[in-house]
Amino acid sequence: MTILITGGAGFVGNNLVRKLSQQGEDITIFDNLSNGRDENLTDLKKLENITFQQGDIRNDSDLEILFKTKYDYVFHLSAIVGVSHYMDDPLKVVDVNVFGTKKILEHCMKQNAKIVFMSTSEIYGKNPKIPWSETDDRVLGNPQISRWSYSSSKAVCEHMISALTEQKKLRSSIMRYFNIYGPWQNSNFVISGALHKVLNNKKPTIFDSGNQTRCFTYIDDAINATTKAAFNEKYDGEVFNIGNSVETSVNDAVKIILEETDHSPDFIEQIDTIEKYGKSYEDISRRVPDVSKAKQLLNWEASTQLREGVNHTINWIKNHPWWLK
Repeated sequence: MTILITGGAGFVGNNLVRKLSQQGEDITIFDNLSNGRDENLTDLKKLENITFQQGDIRNDSDLEILFKTKYDYVFHLSAIVGVSHYMDDPLKVVDVNVFGTKKILEHCMKQNAKIVFMSTSEIYGKNPKIPWSETDDRVLGNPQISRWSYSSSKAVCEHMISALTEQKKLRSSIMRYFNIYGPWQNSNFVISGALHKVLNNKKPTIFDSGNQTRCFTYIDDAINATTKAAFNEKYDGEVFNIGNSVETSVNDAVKIILEETDHSPDFIEQIDTIEKYGKSYEDISRRVPDVSKAKQLLNWEASTQLREGVNHTINWIKNHPWWLK
């Protein structure tokens, strides 16, 4: 198989490349390195079955070069993600995530390549019905609140993919990830951010009460689900929630990190989001997936619990000290 992974220098993309390269697949990584780190690719570039092209999914000339190769599968991960990004520049979030994805879809259709689109639990917004199944409603806040730009951009991409798939112009699977964490993730997220600060002997930050709950999902579990859906044509056109079934508060997640790094439970910094972001930010109190569809169709469920995944990540950091810079 020939496989394209957009955003392959980033967190999920990097882990996916490593998984598939071990199986001997021919892989092209496409990334503009605005978010992914070049250190992520150092050893991968040495492999004979890996090709790297730097470029932007919005740039037609970059894409013309990229799609001179015929791909069987396109794993599309290139996107603007992270609270700081969609608070600072929501217009760029829409530009990259929507218009860049539209260009990728056009090339996939020309080649009859199956696209595996990495979506997000943010799709559901603040729907009070918990847990969320794949067919549940989206409940969002005021469009003037910048925080919803990411959710909306991913939803528009899903609309495009679903419409083209229904018209039989495109083969696709959509994966809605719930709070993925683990090796190679940058330090802008809950688990990675807390680890980065604690291992640099700085206090991890907790926004507002810290009582917000998430279902933290270890990267290896997410990659296993993704490949199960990608390489079986029975799942063309399907959407899957991919997440851990265990609901954990941010306070408890940070507490585990402090315990596993021998720090006091009081070694934290509280941040008020109103003071930091003003009225342009709105949080989600609970984010819990219904993963019964993935269990039934993919025979998959997350098997790595949070403390175990945190320790795996800590051990990886010890072997990759550059990550702490």
